[in-house]
Amino acid sequence: MESLNQQGLELLNRKLRQEFGFDLNDFSNRNNRRIQNILRRGVIRNEEEYRLVSDKVEEIYADDSQKELVSRLNDLLGAFDN
Repeated sequence: MESLNQQGLELLNRKLRQEFGFDLNDFSNRNNRRIQNILRRGVIRNEEEYRLVSDKVEEIYADDSQKELVSRLNDLLGAFDN
């Protein structure tokens, strides 16, 4: 699968917003707010939150600037598994 460049992403978001009233940024922002709430709470409550946190780890694990966040999220994932 080919990734979108910035111009392609902007075009896709514009078309999504015109057609459906939202774009990919809306999903990303909502998910980031949910992850921040989970981090503040300090516990994953259900499978949906587990998937959300796991997906975020997959998204950012290779970014060295995100190592601390990855560690915190992995701790939450590990605690949920136990």
